[in-house]
Amino acid sequence: MPGQDRTPENLYISNIIEGDDVFLDLMDLPTVLDAVETITGGPYRLNHTYTIYRWGGGFTGLHMHGTPIIPKCQYHCRNGQMVSTLTKVVFPLLDCGPEDGCFAVIPGAHKSNFPKPWGNHPEENPPLVPVPARAGDAIIFTEALTHGSTVNTSGRPRRTLYFCYSIGYMPDWGGQGLVFSDTFAGRLSDSRQSLLRLK
Repeated sequence: MPGQDRTPENLYISNIIEGDDVFLDLMDLPTVLDAVETITGGPYRLNHTYTIYRWGGGFTGLHMHGTPIIPKCQYHCRNGQMVSTLTKVVFPLLDCGPEDGCFAVIPGAHKSNFPKPWGNHPEENPPLVPVPARAGDAIIFTEALTHGSTVNTSGRPRRTLYFCYSIGYMPDWGGQGLVFSDTFAGRLSDSRQSLLRLK
């Protein structure tokens, strides 16, 4: 499973869904798929999955915003219909508060028509709001939202899984290395194969 080289603060592993069958039940949770179907505005698929582990001092820099427009990652609302071309679900594996480097967002940034005026470091973004979560929670958000994390000052690990759903025709998100083995489809039900667009 590709990803990034481990650093003292970070471990990033891509394509976790193929790593162990324990991850398969997270791909089609009815509550999650109901939300994804509502805001995708058409056919959708599970685009990619990954996990991030972080330790003391680690953080995820703030990224994405309503402006500039990113072709693979857009949000808009017309006539009461929300459309998110890439919607992510974060599953914390451990309880995670602001001091643990929890997920954090700038509320409403996905609707912005103006460039983000701050840098990428969490401490450079005054409107940043931490989203504390407990193990087993699910945080659903549009990728267009400015998001990242707080800085881990507790030294406790942060471990999270990410399941990312896109409009059905969107290509794989860049850099994920989403290539399944020849035997993976055989581990999946027909509906799960369809969700991954394997059939």
